[in-house]
Amino acid sequence: MTQIGSAGNLDEVRECLIRLLFHLRDVPSTSPTDMRARILSTAIPMFAGRGYVGTSMRDIATGVNIKAASLYSHFPEGKEQLLREGLSEIFDEFLAHVVAPLNPNMDVPDQLRCVVEQHVRWQLESAPKALAWDAALAQFGVEGVLDPAYEQELRQRQNLYHAYVERLVHSVTFDATSPARALGILALCDAARIWHVSGAGPLDTVNEVVEIVWTLAQDVSGLSRLT
Repeated sequence: MTQIGSAGNLDEVRECLIRLLFHLRDVPSTSPTDMRARILSTAIPMFAGRGYVGTSMRDIATGVNIKAASLYSHFPEGKEQLLREGLSEIFDEFLAHVVAPLNPNMDVPDQLRCVVEQHVRWQLESAPKALAWDAALAQFGVEGVLDPAYEQELRQRQNLYHAYVERLVHSVTFDATSPARALGILALCDAARIWHVSGAGPLDTVNEVVEIVWTLAQDVSGLSRLT
């Protein structure tokens, strides 16, 4: 694979990836069988499907098959804490999935290919969580529901990922269009379901969707002209 980007740009890519890895290093791990994890995995899809206001603590307790009062032993602040921590866990799980195969010494094209593939796989293979995240943000915009300080923290986590993708793209384009190109690539990844049968698309397998999104991402980034 062709080496792309100046030493300075490649250092910036490496620094962005290392920031992501440092963030994930500090995230506490949870077991899928942990009651707290079970509650969160029930609550967030309910919030996305019924709305935050339309979902009660009793609804969530019924979904987990525990008493409503027991929820407060895990989440004493109630629904807002559930939403806050549920969104955080989904996004951190997504980040961990995306960066798992990466290392700071990979070439830029290999890193970008890996990011696209992992992002697409998350959208399709972890569809309930991906859909819940997308629906929650679209429905609430998190504004007016969550504390402004947490909103800022959530955006900072997203910015860690967006900054990394933008630096990868900038190492290909070297111009002021790289932020817009990076957002275009992220939008393609987020929309992966439109090509897959699960989203009424024409493609049967995840691998087929990965390939079509990667082809488009190379065009958007300008990489197709250079490799």
